[in-house]
Order: sequence, then C-alpha cells, then structure tokens
Amino acid sequence: MNIIKIAIIGVGQIGKRHFQALKLIDHPVKIFLVDSNKDSILQVKTEYQKINEPSQIQSVDYYQNLSSLPYEIDVVIVATPANVRKKIIEDIVNNNKIRYLILEKVVFQNPNHFSEINVLLKENNVKAWVNCPLRMVPFFQMLKKKINDSSNIVSPIDYRVNGSQLNLGSNAIHHLDLVSYLTNDTSFSLDSSLLDQYPTNSKRHGFLEFTGTLQGKSKLGSTITITSYPEKNVPHLIQINNIHMRCILKLNERKAWISEDSLGWEWKEIEFNIPYQSQLTHIAVQQIVDGGSCDLPNFSQSWALHVPLLQTLTAHLEKHGSGRVEFCPIT
Repeated sequence: MNIIKIAIIGVGQIGKRHFQALKLIDHPVKIFLVDSNKDSILQVKTEYQKINEPSQIQSVDYYQNLSSLPYEIDVVIVATPANVRKKIIEDIVNNNKIRYLILEKVVFQNPNHFSEINVLLKENNVKAWVNCPLRMVPFFQMLKKKINDSSNIVSPIDYRVNGSQLNLGSNAIHHLDLVSYLTNDTSFSLDSSLLDQYPTNSKRHGFLEFTGTLQGKSKLGSTITITSYPEKNVPHLIQINNIHMRCILKLNERKAWISEDSLGWEWKEIEFNIPYQSQLTHIAVQQIVDGGSCDLPNFSQSWALHVPLLQTLTAHLEKHGSGRVEFCPIT
C-alpha cells in the first residue's frame, strides 16, 4: 500500500484534533505539521512524543513555513484562522502538487474569495471539502433517511437550536450545513433582525461572535432558527420537525427522542452522540484516498451556504455602526 502524505496547516486547537484523529487511520501515512507559531509546534511535538501507541503513522515532520513542505502532497488540511486561509490556499496550491484539500470553517471572511479560490482549484485539478462534520454523524445519517418519504422526496423541515453561548459567528454554518444535508437544499436566505445589536469578542483574539436569534428559510420551504443566549448554563437543545416526524436532541444528555406518523407518533428514546473531531478526521481522509470523495460537504455546496451567512452578518455589523465591512471578522 502506498504511503499517503498528509499536511496539516495550523496546529492550534482544531489542528491538533485533526492530528489526533490521524493516529487512527488504517493507511500508512507520513504527516507534515506546519505552524508559524514555534510554541504551537513545540507543544504538539511534545504531546506526540509522549504517546506510545501503535499506529500507521510512519513519520511526523514539523515546520514553521510552507516552503519546507514536500512538493507532492496527497491531502492538505487547512486549519488556520479564516483571515489568512485564502493566502494559505493560494500559496500551497500554486507551489505544490496537491490532490485534495480539507478546509476548516468558517472558510473565508469575504464571499468573493470563494469564486477566486474555485478558479484556482479547477485550474490545478484539486478537489476540496469543508469540515462541517455533522453529516458524518450516524444519527443524522439515519435521520436523513427518515425525512425522505417513500417516494424519496424530502419534505421541508423546521430546524431549531438554542442554548447558551452557541458562538453564532463560527458555528451557524454547522447548523446550516446540517439542514442542507437533511433536505438536499442549499438555497437559504437569512434574517439578522433578531440578533443582539452588538457582537461580543470571540475567545479567538481579533474575531467576533454574535448572540440573539438568526433565522433563515430555503426556497424549498425549510426553516432554521438558531438562538444563542449570552447568559450561561442554558443547555443546548435541537428540534427537527416535518410532517412525518418530530425529533428532540438534548446535546448535554446525549439523548434524542423521535416520534413518527408511521408509528402513531409514539415517542422513542435513542442514545445520541456527536463524535469529537479527534474521532472523525481519519474517516474523511480514508474515504478521500480510497474513493476520491467523502461525507463532508464539497467546496461548492459549502460556498452556497457561506455566502448568505457572510452577507447577513456583515450587513448586521454595518447597520449597527461598524461602517463599511469588507471582511466579516468571524472564524
């Protein structure tokens, strides 16, 4: 079996989780970790050297700049903040031979960057996916089948999520993508009129988060409502309904309840769990190298969902005193 070359650009919190997952991969791999922050590199190197477990990782190399990478790389995972991601992609695609990209979300801060990078990817024959991994969760894959009726026609759904400090700026795209996956629909318009007037500082320096309620509707009739309370300790609750089914998810309790018309609307309790990123990345990479695709949304699908989100949040900032906003400061 050929040795797969995988690079992770950015080894902060999420980059380290990607790296942890690759220890579970069933292919022999060589891994290249890149971060301009020397302390981040030292930390991940120290953590890895403490682990004495069998894996398919043949070697790990640590770099502080992209120019040190080998010319040919099979899979590149870009886990940098959104404000530098466009430049990172341009540099690595223009200077290396890349087969596949996995991009962290929020992908870019300006909608125009999607069209520019799309041209670059097509010119260099690079396939790309965006890391919105709720599509990979077995529970939601099961739910998608239930939402389809016997004619394989998807009924519109009403999707509601609420809880404390949901980080709308960075996490709304996850919920949009899940609704898109469940309904095969990417045509969303969003409404920020119920968002709180002023954003808050993100835990990531230099970025913003939003509280209040973000609403949306698709052309095919699905609706989405995401409410983030600034107060602490309100548990996260998701409700997904359509004419055939009701579903309640209590994320903190790792439980779900489903009621279906075909079963007389009787409630059934089901164990529910969303795996950590450190339990997912290797699955997507294996799917990609084995079959040239994976369960994550591809670049075009995620592009269609990012645009209304970026436009809506940018307009909200401009309306409430930020002046002209060229780059929506979320990541």
